[in-house]
Amino acid sequence: FFSPKWKFDFSLALAIRKSLRSHLSSNPCIMGYLVQLGVSPTFDNTLSAFLTFYLAFFVVSSVYAVRRAFRKRALTNGHAASCGDQVPLLKEFPDEDNVKHMAGYRRSLLGQCLMYWYTGLTLAILVAVVVVCLDVYGVGDTAWQANTLFAEEYRQWWALYLWVFQAVWYVVLVFKGDSLGTFFRQRCALADAEVVVVWVPQEVERYVVREHVLVRALRAVALRGLPRRALGFTTVCPVRVTPSGQRYIRFQHQQLLWTGKTFEAEHIAVGGTVDALMKCGIGLASQAAAAREERLGPNCIPVEVPSWLATAATELCSFFYVYQLTIMWPFFYWKYWKISTCSATVVAVSALITVCVKRLNAKSLAALAEVHTTCRVLRDGVWQLLDSYRLVPGDCIVVEDEHWVLPCDVAVLRGTVIMDESGLTGESLPQVKICLPTDTPQQPFDPSHRDAKKHVLFAGTLALRSEGRAQDPSGKAVAVVLTTGMSTSRGQLIAGILWPRPLVFKFDQQLPVLFSLLGLVAMGYFIAAVRVVSRRWENPPIPVLWSYAQATVAGVISPVIASLLVVGQSAASKRLRNRGIFCLNPQRITVSGKVRCMCFDKTGTLTKTGLEFISVCPISDTARPKQIGDPIEVAKEGRPSSMDPKELLTQALATCHSVTMLDGHPIGNEVEVNMFTATRWSLTQASGALPVITSPDGEVGLSMVKRFDFDHVLATMSVVVTCAASDKFTCFCKGSAERLKSLCDPATVPPDFDAVCDAYASQGFYVLALGHKSLDSRSISDLQRPQLESDLCLLGLMLFRNEPKPDAAEAILCLKSGDVRPVMITGDHVLTGLTMGHRVGMFSDACDRVLLLDVAADQKTMTYSQVMVGALPKPISVSEGRSALLAGTEVVMTGAAFRLLGDDVINPECPDAGAQGPLLLQTRVFARMQPEDKVKCVEYHMHLGIVTGMCGDGGNDCGALRTAHAGIALSSAEASIVSPFTSHEKTVMSVVDVLREGRGALATSFTSVKFQLMYGQVVCFNKIISYGWGTLLGSWEWIYLDACLCLALAATLTMSLPSDKLAPSRPTASLLSPLHICSVFFQLTIHVCTTLTVLYALRSQPWFVPFDGSAIPVTNWFEMTNNYESGTIFMLMAMEVLAVALSLTLGGDYRQSFYKNVPFILAWAGVYGILVALVLPNGSPLARLFQFASDPTIVAPLPPYPSQWKAVLLVAALLNTAVAVAVEKVLILGPGAEYCRRRRKRDHHIPLRC
Repeated sequence: FFSPKWKFDFSLALAIRKSLRSHLSSNPCIMGYLVQLGVSPTFDNTLSAFLTFYLAFFVVSSVYAVRRAFRKRALTNGHAASCGDQVPLLKEFPDEDNVKHMAGYRRSLLGQCLMYWYTGLTLAILVAVVVVCLDVYGVGDTAWQANTLFAEEYRQWWALYLWVFQAVWYVVLVFKGDSLGTFFRQRCALADAEVVVVWVPQEVERYVVREHVLVRALRAVALRGLPRRALGFTTVCPVRVTPSGQRYIRFQHQQLLWTGKTFEAEHIAVGGTVDALMKCGIGLASQAAAAREERLGPNCIPVEVPSWLATAATELCSFFYVYQLTIMWPFFYWKYWKISTCSATVVAVSALITVCVKRLNAKSLAALAEVHTTCRVLRDGVWQLLDSYRLVPGDCIVVEDEHWVLPCDVAVLRGTVIMDESGLTGESLPQVKICLPTDTPQQPFDPSHRDAKKHVLFAGTLALRSEGRAQDPSGKAVAVVLTTGMSTSRGQLIAGILWPRPLVFKFDQQLPVLFSLLGLVAMGYFIAAVRVVSRRWENPPIPVLWSYAQATVAGVISPVIASLLVVGQSAASKRLRNRGIFCLNPQRITVSGKVRCMCFDKTGTLTKTGLEFISVCPISDTARPKQIGDPIEVAKEGRPSSMDPKELLTQALATCHSVTMLDGHPIGNEVEVNMFTATRWSLTQASGALPVITSPDGEVGLSMVKRFDFDHVLATMSVVVTCAASDKFTCFCKGSAERLKSLCDPATVPPDFDAVCDAYASQGFYVLALGHKSLDSRSISDLQRPQLESDLCLLGLMLFRNEPKPDAAEAILCLKSGDVRPVMITGDHVLTGLTMGHRVGMFSDACDRVLLLDVAADQKTMTYSQVMVGALPKPISVSEGRSALLAGTEVVMTGAAFRLLGDDVINPECPDAGAQGPLLLQTRVFARMQPEDKVKCVEYHMHLGIVTGMCGDGGNDCGALRTAHAGIALSSAEASIVSPFTSHEKTVMSVVDVLREGRGALATSFTSVKFQLMYGQVVCFNKIISYGWGTLLGSWEWIYLDACLCLALAATLTMSLPSDKLAPSRPTASLLSPLHICSVFFQLTIHVCTTLTVLYALRSQPWFVPFDGSAIPVTNWFEMTNNYESGTIFMLMAMEVLAVALSLTLGGDYRQSFYKNVPFILAWAGVYGILVALVLPNGSPLARLFQFASDPTIVAPLPPYPSQWKAVLLVAALLNTAVAVAVEKVLILGPGAEYCRRRRKRDHHIPLRC
């Protein structure tokens, strides 16, 4: 039976049919039961074939499932060891990160037969649904009426069976869709596999400080039956073969090769040292390059745009559309074809729009990933013109210019390149890339290291100018390929977009709890509907009873609730884009709404991008001891420089930089550009020659022999220059004042050096120092950087002014008033940071002095000082310092102190802990912080359970931007690898905009969820009331409620604008918040009271004629719609939904009120106008269409509503709206919200001083 040669014996079907016919015909009990279930006693060929088909289907499926289980167990127990498959099974959860677990599968004849069988059954269900519905309307061959399946007395039962079967069938297919690719295949060893299932653990970011008790209980129940692979994601990859016979799979656009045991990605390391990379300059042989291309795949990021059919199939197979189909087709069956057609049209339009948007997004992403060009490549010792797709690591290529797009990551071997990296890293200024240093051949080279970036060109960036040696092709720079395809920096950016790290918010965890609670509510409504219908109509058929109950609870659990939680993000993302703020991951918008601490870089973020070069302070040569002279102003616009070109200080300013020229304009670091331009010297560099810097009068010309670029760890930059008129060599070095002091000869350092530097820093100056030393020409080539940057002679100080941005103080004030703590993390001097902090308003006006934490000269002892703004630090004792901490004094801290404290900075039991608990929460300014210190500082804030943001320019703070919950880079890139948010405006107010939109998006999403919940509850309650009165609403009334009222209001609710300013609180992220529960409860109570009051008043009217629905067959719903009760219930439902919608758009602290939402006002007024037009006139065409009991010419000869009753309905509507709005405004948005915020702060929040 299990042999591949097994063939189906159709005599088995005949035997089963014969046996069933004989047994059933001789058993009256079974015959009677079949009659009760709707099966004809005439056991004809149609029914026997039907039963035989499904019996065989379930038998074969069960046998196949058992066979797969035994096969899987055999592989698990090691019986497949001989096949070389030692990969763990999918159910095993790895402890280490990024572990890929694989399982192999191959085709099975029985599995293929079952696949066709399942496919046929799935299509047959759709056909059966259509046939049953058409039969109800009398469409088709009249011969159907004689068939057992479609007999009138049994059709309802078959419809019920078909509904239950198709609902279960399609739901199982949706939730098990990912495993269908392997269900019909046989498990085997990886060596024999035709497809491979790759499972990787899911790395999830959780933003939940304290879980709800119901969440913990539900997780405990769910995890017992949940497979471990649910904690990751699975991909089915077909096994392919290269031309040479190498087996491989493609996983996440990366090629994994078969190694004999498993499939692994091929990594070709190009050099490990500078010398190894330089040897790659000879290029590759064609044969070696072809072998690498075969193993790595083409140099591209293959983001495919799915076809219209594939996109539509993926969309329509989602749970939302399956749910809609399951709910919709019973309405077709019961001749609610108008509302069903309207709903189907809305769903179809929604699907079409979604498919179009997905296709557009896929095209945009494919265009972003596409980098296709031609390259000059050195192959077999000859320069060839090749397609960029054929590049492999180790290839030697020519870097073109004129905005040439880099097709891969490369390292510059020879020459210099000026790059535009704004599209990738967000750097607005062109970046100068230099060749690898040849004087340090054994130096390790790591492309990901910060210091290596000056030699690496990234894929997707633009080469503006390329200069190489004269013997190189066209005199262009030459580079070696490091990585290709998805391994490049651009590939990492695309991977972050395609497979973003999931963010689990509190409402994500509570969503299953909400659905579980709604399921219990739906069960209650279901039971209530069954009891009410059973009492109202005598002995209703079970299928009809089921249909009434199912229609009642259809709206309780809306499938759109999960999507409504992100609808606010989409609207906020569009508004941010209009302001020049681009978001790579919209989920981060919601996270930004919960930010409590915002960290800022100083230079280029809180301050202007450019630094104004003010003056230099030379060191006196004649005075003993050395003294720092008075500041000498540098050249300004329209005013010449007063510095002597022959002075060493002037030459240091003119040469100690990495500035280069592009189209006659100096480019490079802002500090160095301002320093160089202030000297009025000129820089020229011929292709392949050394840069030459010439004085304005042309008398002095200096050639740059060697250069060491700025290093963030060393905090220095140095050059070696020589004068063309002599053979003297000089080393100039610049860096931070304290660093230069440690590198200079103590005899050349004035005794008051530290005091003078602190004085300038306390005035807000950015202070750098310059030093020099003379060199012997014979030893230059052998000297390394540590030797050059030692025993220097101090030349002087440079003073730069870095003014704050015009909106920096306003942004900080907005954050503090919005209960967000601003913190500065800078690499500048601590007193400069302190002064800037005061200028932008980080410190309160009452804060006249702060506590400075630093380390002593031994780097092991903490020192304490009191600092006043504009004054020098005053040292105090340890006891005084700790007393100041306990008194709540604001703290500024140096990077050395931060590193010395380590984890104690977040330890509330540390001796240096302050009044706020951990010392970290009392520190306002962190100065002299290295890039890794900035990352650690952000991580410490996050470790304390504080949602933390970071704002910087994307330079040395890119690590902190990526680490923070909400990183905002002030750069010019739309999609950046630096941070999830990028602001083109480069204004600090962008931070306020992101936080405002985040809070507004969170509040809007929860409002949409509450509206949907309220609508479902109102509909269910009124259906139960109408069943009790024996009435039903007409088709056009439901079309008005579902399509016009609910859809229009729900769509425009999401367009609410965020508040203009940050409120001193954040919206809750809990679906089970007492605030939301009370809001829904109060609104439902108002509706119930209004409904019961109005209906009681209706029955007491002298003109009222009760409607007796029990006299009408329960299936004839269309005869129960034209009466006083149904018209009044319809009015009550409509006015309640309108009242709820208006009350939910009042705004509050995080959103603007409804009168600022123009689309909502128009939609609300429009649907309200339809309601008034329906009520006021008598005998109107609209009343006839709605079968509203106001026209005596309708089927039931009822007199119209009296004018007094119409006035009562309208007054009741206005009162209901007024009460709903008042309750929401006073109890929910007023004292209720304040109480919940106080309780939340008391129970869950770490106190923060803003």
